Amino acid sequence: MAPLVRITAVSYLNSVPFVYGIRRAGIFLPCELVLAPPSSCAQAMSQGLTDIALVTVAEIPRLNTPVKIICDYCLGTSKGAHTVVLLSNSELKDIKTIILDPESCTSNSLTQILCKEHWNINPNFEMRNNHTQIDTHTKNIGYVLIGDRVFDFEHQFKYCIDLSVEWINMTGLPFVFAAWVARTDVSEEVVSALNNALKYGVNNITQAIDESDYANKQQAQNYLKQNIDFIFNRDKHTALALFWEKGIKCTERVNPG
Repeated sequence: MAPLVRITAVSYLNSVPFVYGIRRAGIFLPCELVLAPPSSCAQAMSQGLTDIALVTVAEIPRLNTPVKIICDYCLGTSKGAHTVVLLSNSELKDIKTIILDPESCTSNSLTQILCKEHWNINPNFEMRNNHTQIDTHTKNIGYVLIGDRVFDFEHQFKYCIDLSVEWINMTGLPFVFAAWVARTDVSEEVVSALNNALKYGVNNITQAIDESDYANKQQAQNYLKQNIDFIFNRDKHTALALFWEKGIKCTERVNPG
């Protein structure tokens, strides 16, 4: 019997359709599926712990193992993701320090690009090991926050800026947060089976939510159908190339918190 394909996917709501499709692929895609935060997906690929992973795009060029981008699907948005934000009680021009999110290199890089090229501000950037401690009353500080936790904090700050909307306003292009990558020795048959599984999941979002453990089903429906765009089309490939180009120019050294 051939060994199971090891697949690592993001453990957030935005991956629910992908997970649903993969779990229903059965004999067409025999696999071992692991769910993890975005940063851990990249680590699993770099450390040889997985064959295929949904990797935050800023990490893809930095992987220390050869990979290929695969599949017709990604985690992206054409209107605004809602769950990748900068939270603050101060206007952009008054923010002195931005606390980055340790779970997403892509969102942190996007924030730095927007600061330099779109908002024209020059804050300090800090990375704190304990990102669960967020002071909702502080001023002159911004917090980059991603994932399902945004729903809990978005109304506790005066300003909640959708970073993907700011990118769209700046470039006129959609944004890609994560793409599927595989080791170069993964067969085309496996890639095709995964692509079909992802297609099935994206085409059955309602069923995927119903079978998930996400409590607020209506919120999940609105988010996955209105905010997340799963199709990795030509505009998204163009946007990804532009993001990589700008990221090389704009990424700053980050001070530990």
